[in-house]
Amino acid sequence: MLKEYLTSSEHLMFKRIDKLLTLRKNTSSLILLGVNSNALAREVKKYFLNKEEIKEYNPHSKNILLDLIKEPSKDILLINLYEHKNIKQISQNLQFSRDFIPEYKLKLIFIFDKESLEYIIENCFDFYSTNSFSYQFTDHSYTFERSQIVTNSKLSDAIKRYEKSQNLKPKLEIELLFNVGKEAYAISNLELSMEYYQKSEKLARENNLNFEISAILGNIGLIYQAKGDLDQALKYQKESLQIEKEIGHTQGIANSLGNIGNIYSHKGDLDQALKYQKESLQIQKEIGYTQGIASSLGNIGLIYQAKGDLDQALKYQKESLQIQKEIGYTQGIASSLGNIGLIYQAKGDLDQALKYQKESLQIQKEIGHTQGIANSLGNIGNIYQAKGDLDQALKYQKESLQIKKEIGHTQGIANSLGNI
Repeated sequence: MLKEYLTSSEHLMFKRIDKLLTLRKNTSSLILLGVNSNALAREVKKYFLNKEEIKEYNPHSKNILLDLIKEPSKDILLINLYEHKNIKQISQNLQFSRDFIPEYKLKLIFIFDKESLEYIIENCFDFYSTNSFSYQFTDHSYTFERSQIVTNSKLSDAIKRYEKSQNLKPKLEIELLFNVGKEAYAISNLELSMEYYQKSEKLARENNLNFEISAILGNIGLIYQAKGDLDQALKYQKESLQIEKEIGHTQGIANSLGNIGNIYSHKGDLDQALKYQKESLQIQKEIGYTQGIASSLGNIGLIYQAKGDLDQALKYQKESLQIQKEIGYTQGIASSLGNIGLIYQAKGDLDQALKYQKESLQIQKEIGHTQGIANSLGNIGNIYQAKGDLDQALKYQKESLQIKKEIGHTQGIANSLGNI
């Protein structure tokens, strides 16, 4: 089933497509979907063909639109071009004949492999720009994720250490399982991460190791949050918080409160988010955990920004930045600079925004934080676009896109392509 391949947030995209097709039933529509595995392409195809109003169309030539207008159909047509050998010629013909879509009220759903959709965006933008909806989906099924393990040495090493271990004491075995879950999560391999965290949770519960249980539950909560299942994420974080309180682990309590605050932010309940983040901040101050204080201040700043209170947002982010500088936490400095840049951009001070984003980019490059470099480049591109310097904007967005492709950050790729 499709739900086995996608995160909850990705699954919601299909509801958006269904609604869009209903709204546009009397006019043209163009849905462009990218997928990164043949198995996912089959499941997406199966999902749509289960609907009575959608029919499959198998191209007769490289000029699909020209063929379609010879025998116009009122049905919604699904065209699967995953890894099609003639995709470049087909794409160029789609570009040339794109005006046929509104003229003949064609309703089309295309499935492409990820690389083909990227090719269309970069080389056939006039066709792409006519879409009603476009999205890049990632196969999160266990089979696909497992096949990617070999591409990450840290994850491979963690798995090997666990698989070679024998007759270990429970605490050590839990630690090895936990490390696999952590490394899998770091590369967004959420299914594998969940598998190992659940194994470690089972062993920790069997041995009544509450400290370990609370940490595992918190990390499982982070996985559900990444999947977009915020209710489950909240359930696990609250259970983790309860155990932290029972065992009197103050630092754990502060961390759990912060995690819960982040979930409420994602749910749009900013008042609850602020309440939990301020509780977390208070505890971080009481125990004197400086890095935790800086993190909480930054999170509170993000909430005020979401509330539209940019002056308060700036105040908290600058406090966070000051502490990050005092403790010499370079990654934190880069993040705070980027957040401050976003606030100045929201305030309309594009020169200040650019200054902070470029400072952030410089630090990200110095520490080699690839994801941070890509994000900073994208943010700078957005500022140049707002300033009307579209050539510079395009330059930075393309640099950002290239890095995201290199690290395989699929959603980031989709975002960059949308910006471009």
